Amino acid sequence: MLEVRGVEFGFGKAEPILDRVSLTLNRGEILGLSGPSGTGKSTLGRIVAGYLKPQQGEILLDGAAPRALGHCGVQHIHQSSIFAVNPRWRLGRIIAEAWQPDDQTLDAIGVSRTWFDRYPHEISGGELQRVVLARAIGPKTRFLVADEVSAMLDPITQVEIWSFLMERCRQGLGILAISHDAALLKRVSSRQLKLGNGSLMPLVA
Repeated sequence: MLEVRGVEFGFGKAEPILDRVSLTLNRGEILGLSGPSGTGKSTLGRIVAGYLKPQQGEILLDGAAPRALGHCGVQHIHQSSIFAVNPRWRLGRIIAEAWQPDDQTLDAIGVSRTWFDRYPHEISGGELQRVVLARAIGPKTRFLVADEVSAMLDPITQVEIWSFLMERCRQGLGILAISHDAALLKRVSSRQLKLGNGSLMPLVA
């Protein structure tokens, strides 16, 4: 189980954008998180994945703090995949940074091995998002923060990526799905939360 307990966070002297936020995410569950722009959804996602440190509160993985270094079991993907890769690395090296996926996994995501000798700028944004996803879902990954992971993609690619993620969820992957698209979250997640005024509230159908 992934737990967020009483997390508070703010930038500088401004009012905190997260005020004692708590949630739980189980293995094999997709939890949807929505809310207006600027309410702290992406900030919360980065805290969950360990990219930001909360000013108060804690993140627990099976009751313990995740490792500060190395692969902690929680991975993060956001919509701007070009900022998540080293532009000087070839795509094969980018993926191998985390693990060596088999052909079945690459085919399921839609990643071609013919891309491996290319650089990030030599493929489309949708293709690069698939590469970043391939890197993130290695065997050690237990939870995934998917922050607007399909927002910039065409409808066909969106369906393909979410079909893959939902299948991985059925195999035990827990996913925190962050999106402005309420209809998408309703389709893919079993629970939905809304972030506003620093707090979370459940969305009831």
